[in-house]
Amino acid sequence: MPVSAPFIDEVFLSVNDNNISFTFSALNYAVENTDLYEYCLEEYDKEWKTLMKGNQVSYTELPVGDYMFRVRAASNPAAIKAVRVVVAGNTPFIRWIVVLSVVVCCILIYFYSGLLGKYRTMKEYINKKTEPSEENRKEKYQKSRMEEKTAMLIIGKLNECMEKDRLYLNPDLKLQDVAKVVKCNTGELSQVLNMFMNIGFTDYVNKYRIDEFIKRIQDKSASRYTLVSLSEQCGFSSRTSFFRSFKKFKGMSPAEYIKEHGIFIK
Repeated sequence: MPVSAPFIDEVFLSVNDNNISFTFSALNYAVENTDLYEYCLEEYDKEWKTLMKGNQVSYTELPVGDYMFRVRAASNPAAIKAVRVVVAGNTPFIRWIVVLSVVVCCILIYFYSGLLGKYRTMKEYINKKTEPSEENRKEKYQKSRMEEKTAMLIIGKLNECMEKDRLYLNPDLKLQDVAKVVKCNTGELSQVLNMFMNIGFTDYVNKYRIDEFIKRIQDKSASRYTLVSLSEQCGFSSRTSFFRSFKKFKGMSPAEYIKEHGIFIK
């Protein structure tokens, strides 16, 4: 301790410099000091200890905490001197690290959400561009020959797997995924959809998703969710795709439909 205790009543240490020594004296220089000393560092020592020799006590590597060092002469136990010892941790530094980590995570989530949104928009744009028009679809399969009986069989399996297995809930559902379940090739499935059902694959799947959405908003628990959250539960991968499909099949926006039917959604 660099200063005499009578002039201070508190000592502050950092967790990185947590060693301390106490030297004490009866301040009676006229006679030889033969007193024994008793000391205790409260919150660290369990009881008073007796110093059998010398007049110095040391503590090393004190844990973070608030202590009270007390010392007295064995011959005069009522005369106690005390010094408060505080060992402080690196709380400000740790707090700064935590705050910085949270900020970095928020930034990463923000950029990830932005990139994910752009990816979904681009994916929808590509799907829209690559999906042939009704005239092109019919022209493509004009020379193909598929018996109506075969087509009806595929349609039956297709509707059954969509209604029973609800494949449309998968936002990444592809033509080949459905063809595998129906047990036909993608060309046959595409021909059935376009020539016999007069609908493209994307619209066919999204129609089921819209029906699922309408079914879910009838439930009272739907009020806990937002429109976008409910649409994602129904298989839509983006807000844009959901709103466009809803308008296409229902002739109005989701908000207009909900208002017309007196349904409450966030």
